[in-house]
Amino acid sequence: MGTFDSLFGNQNAKRATEAQVKGLTMGYTGAAKALNKGLAGATTQYDKALTESDPLKATYGQGVDMYANAMGLNGAAGSQAAQDAFTAGPGYQWNMDQTLQALGRAGAAAGRLDSGNTSLDFMKAAQGLSAQEYNNWLAGLQGYNGLASNVAASRAGTLQGLGDLNFAKGNSAASLAWEFGKGVGNANAEKEKANNSGLGSLIGTDIDLGTKLFAGM
Repeated sequence: MGTFDSLFGNQNAKRATEAQVKGLTMGYTGAAKALNKGLAGATTQYDKALTESDPLKATYGQGVDMYANAMGLNGAAGSQAAQDAFTAGPGYQWNMDQTLQALGRAGAAAGRLDSGNTSLDFMKAAQGLSAQEYNNWLAGLQGYNGLASNVAASRAGTLQGLGDLNFAKGNSAASLAWEFGKGVGNANAEKEKANNSGLGSLIGTDIDLGTKLFAGM
């Protein structure tokens, strides 16, 4: 290889390296943007799924809390809250009114509305109805435990999916960065090989000697 071949070969190697690094940079930038865009789009959908389940979580959570109150798990204040919620229910009050009115009509028809037996009948009816309605009310509340559990599992799955997505994106980004760095390193290594071949290695390292070579041509 002649002097000019070495000198111009060095410049060609430099331009080839710059072109290779430019291509790698464009590829890396485009892939990184695609990863970020995909993550952002998927995250939006995961967030939407969580947001849409928020009302169910709140409603079912209230049912679970009230069941815990009725079971005495939240102390005297919780028990009182359960009793107040039970007696305030429209179904309970309506059934109680209908039962007591029926007993009142039967007592009046028999001419014993103000008797002790009628008062005792009222008490027994009210107690029996309360016990029956309370058991039905508890059974209804108990159903919220399963509903809340299902919603919690669904939301946990959504969060896990989002976490897996972020982990996968991180892995992809790391691999992309590794391949980019390796590609740039290889390109520079090839340039150095060309630089070290013949007189081409003199360019950029010994300006004075390069000037003398051109002056002696």
